[in-house]
Formats: sequence, C-alpha cells, structure tokens
Amino acid sequence: MSQGFGMYGVGLLVDVEGDDEYSAGEMVQGAALFGQGILADLEGADKYKAKLYALGFGMTKGMGLIADAKGKDSYSVTGAYPSTYGTKGEWHAMSMGFALGFRIFAAAGIGIITDFEGDDTYTCGEFGLGGGYFYGLGIVHDRGGNDKYAASRYGLATSAHMGLGCVMDDKGDDAYFGRSVANQAGVWDLGIVALIDGAGNDMYTGTGLCQGSATITSFAALVDAGGDDVFKATKSNVQGWGGHKQDADRGTHSFGFLLNFGGSDKYLINDEPAPDRGEDDVFVHTGKHKDKVTGYGILWDTKKKYR
Repeated sequence: MSQGFGMYGVGLLVDVEGDDEYSAGEMVQGAALFGQGILADLEGADKYKAKLYALGFGMTKGMGLIADAKGKDSYSVTGAYPSTYGTKGEWHAMSMGFALGFRIFAAAGIGIITDFEGDDTYTCGEFGLGGGYFYGLGIVHDRGGNDKYAASRYGLATSAHMGLGCVMDDKGDDAYFGRSVANQAGVWDLGIVALIDGAGNDMYTGTGLCQGSATITSFAALVDAGGDDVFKATKSNVQGWGGHKQDADRGTHSFGFLLNFGGSDKYLINDEPAPDRGEDDVFVHTGKHKDKVTGYGILWDTKKKYR
C-alpha cells in the first residue's frame, strides 16, 4: 500500500526528473480502493515493477493511475504469484490498467496507465494490461514510440463478467504478444473490449480467443488504422470471431470485429495463410451451436481486393 496508493483518501507520488526504479509488492504504484492513487513521473527512463494489484489498478470505488510523460520505460508485474489456473510458468497479476470487482458483492473501479512518449515495454501475467472484471474499467494508453506488449490469459484489452477493457497505441511500430487465450481484444461473458492501434507496422501474435473475438454475450473490436501488419494465431476462434455454445443456451449473440485500414497485411493461423481471408476485403464468420446462431465475426481489410 505504497508508491501512490489511496484508500478513503488520495495517495500521490510525483517524480520530476531522472531515470527511476519503482519496486513494490501489492496494492502499489497508482492503486486505489475507495479513493484515488496516483503515480506521476515527468521525465526519464523508468522501471516499474510490482507483484499484484498494481500499476494503474482500481478496486471498488477506487481510481488508480500511472502517468509517465517521457522516456524509455518498462512496466512489469509477473513472477510473484503462480497462475490461478495452474498454468505452469505463468503468473497472476491483476495489474497494469486493470480494475477488479468482487462478483455479486461489489463492483470494480477504474485502472489507468497513460504513457506519453518513448519506446516502452509492458510485461504482465494473467489478468492485466487494459482489462476489467465485474463492472471494472481498465485502460492503457500509449501515445508514441515503438512499444512491446506481452501478457497471458485475460490480457491486452480484455474483460470478464461485466467488465470493460481498452488498449490504445497512437503510433509506432508495435508488437503485441499473447501467451494464452482471451487476449488482444478477446472477451468472455458480458464484456466490451477494444484494442486500437493508430499507425505503424505492427505484429500481433496470439493463441485463441484473440484479435477481435467475443464470446458469451460480448463485444470485441481490434482496430488498426494503418501500416503493414501481421496477425498470427494458433486456433480458429480468432481474427474477427463471435459466438459460444453458452450464447445458444442464453439465446444471446456475441460480436467480434477486426478492422484494418491501410497497408499490406498478413493473416496467419499456425503459420499458414488463414483460410477464407484471401482476396476478399470482408470475411464474415457466423457462430453456430446446434443450428442456433451464437454470434457474428467480421474481418474487414480496406486494402484487400473485393471478389
């Protein structure tokens, strides 16, 4: 509960200049519960490292914020608490522009990271990097630089159980790497998520339920506004996918979108050209389960030749 932590009040840490290193445990570095927690760094190549509930994190009625004005920065929450799913080599995080609520009992707050410039690196475990859980809103906004993002299950513009998650990167040649499912605008159960990249030649690497994919009464969108981009995944429910068997049980629909504007782009599944993404500018997927429509997915690339 330090380095810009707020509970029933406001916790504020401001660093004006220098290359700084922030290292702490839990509920730290722009974290809040029934209050506001703010960490603002105005200049320098900085390193942020924590264990859990950190780096722009908001619990119930809390708003946590990290604002970094300039410099080549690194953000890391991993290696402390093992995966709650029992995944070997993965770590629990609940951090980095993330908001957490207690299901049934209490809604979440707001968690934000905003970085204004520099070539930055974001490394997160499970649940993090622009995500929300149970009425939480998580945002990561990087305004410039060639940035690298890596996260595990429920990471990189994601949500679960009535959550909202968003990652925005305004410009630069960026790389997004997801080590597990529900990643890169992948959403599960009554959520709304978006990953928006403004400009640059970008690389997206994921597994399943990623790159604009939505399940169980949800909405997901990955929007890339320009550049020569590569989208790689290893499963079929990716790159503009909507629907799940639970949508059929509920009588609901899910909607997933991958919208790509400009550039010469590639779409790969298991390192092979993605089926049905050839020369069409629009690929439409209709999710079905036992003859019931469960959702819709759309991949729209404005530079593809319409057939």
